[in-house]
Amino acid sequence: MRGKKIYTAVAVILLIVLYIAIFHFSAEEGEDSSALSRKVTEMILDIYYRIIGGAGDGGGIAEAEWDSTLETIIRKMAHFGEYLCMGFLSYSVVALWYHPRWKGRFLVVLQLLVSAGLDELHQYFVPGRCAAFRDVMIDTAGGIVGIIFIVIIRKIISRRKFKRKSKKSKWEAPKWKEPFRYSG
Repeated sequence: MRGKKIYTAVAVILLIVLYIAIFHFSAEEGEDSSALSRKVTEMILDIYYRIIGGAGDGGGIAEAEWDSTLETIIRKMAHFGEYLCMGFLSYSVVALWYHPRWKGRFLVVLQLLVSAGLDELHQYFVPGRCAAFRDVMIDTAGGIVGIIFIVIIRKIISRRKFKRKSKKSKWEAPKWKEPFRYSG
């Protein structure tokens, strides 16, 4: 019981930190947010060009299109990753304390939808940013994947416990010296 309480406290603290980080990223103006995404994209492209042995010359329509596409993918993966962590942490706490679990899953998905919607609403009022329903769906999908991770982890743990328990308490039928015969 004490372990559950400690885990819950740590998970709730991490959730609060995650909410603050998401709010901070959403409060960045459009240019600042794009600059951060661009920096990450440039780092990834730099690593890519080092691996393939070439170097992007920074020119060409195809390369500009690739950079733009990669930047969009990175931005959407960031949305997905933030909410994956949120779904993972939220459902891990709910799964410890709330029964039946399907109601807990529903409540966490609802929390994810509301959080993502409020995040997009917040971005609507930030200069240079806009709200996108697609981002709400990406965020929610990330959170659902986090929930699925917890479900899988719990199933693996419960199977291991069951196997250990069944190995320890194997019941064997008594062995008869001669076959049992009904004489009646």
